[in-house]
Amino acid sequence: MSQQVTLSKVLKAAIEQGLKDVYTSMPGVIVTVREDGKQQYLDVLPALNIVDENGRVIEHSTVLNVPLQQFASMSGGVLVPVRVGDPCWLHFSMRGLDVWKRGNGRTSTPTDDRRFNLNDCYATVGVVPMQMSLQDQAKRSWNHDVIDVVLYHNMGTPEETEIRLHVSGGVTVNTKQSVTVNAVEVTVNSDTMEVNVPETNWNGNINLTGNLTASGYVAAPSVTVNGVEMASHVHSYSWTGTPGTAFTQPAV
Repeated sequence: MSQQVTLSKVLKAAIEQGLKDVYTSMPGVIVTVREDGKQQYLDVLPALNIVDENGRVIEHSTVLNVPLQQFASMSGGVLVPVRVGDPCWLHFSMRGLDVWKRGNGRTSTPTDDRRFNLNDCYATVGVVPMQMSLQDQAKRSWNHDVIDVVLYHNMGTPEETEIRLHVSGGVTVNTKQSVTVNAVEVTVNSDTMEVNVPETNWNGNINLTGNLTASGYVAAPSVTVNGVEMASHVHSYSWTGTPGTAFTQPAV
């Protein structure tokens, strides 16, 4: 006995057939970073193949000139590098993007009526398969806590650098490289400060309010000013009126 054909079944079949050509979102993999990232455009391969009603597997072609979303506006933000092989997520547009991608960000008119097309998408990064989790301690050089907020770079390499905002409220900067601060004026307000370094070099004048204590003579840390070591320095002076010479010496 043949199955009865109804209007609802015909409409459902037509809708399902039409949706096969509609792209909404899917994972992808970066195959080209254009202009070394300066353009903020990528070539991306959609990472989900198509399986048709006969079980045949159909691979996608590479999508060219895909905009990369960064966490930024035109006045500020965070820019992250991406590399060939990085996973990404593709979001497809309801209209063609060709004209918009070459415009100035204002209103534009697509060249045709295509909708949710494979070629009209932008990419975001950070969504990865489970085995590539960015929270995995094994991938990091510094101790990691998943409840911290972390700004990082060069993960898993000797150049890994991070600024870590701890859930307890503390802040830690971790790096094995140099740190440079360029500013007109730097002010540090703290109840106490401890600096543990073998040697510091100060270029320029130092204005000190309060006491400066340097303990010991040779082995202990000392302060050197214009080549003169202060902890063991003896300063002589004389004056007119009362004969004699006085000396200042460090306390024993």
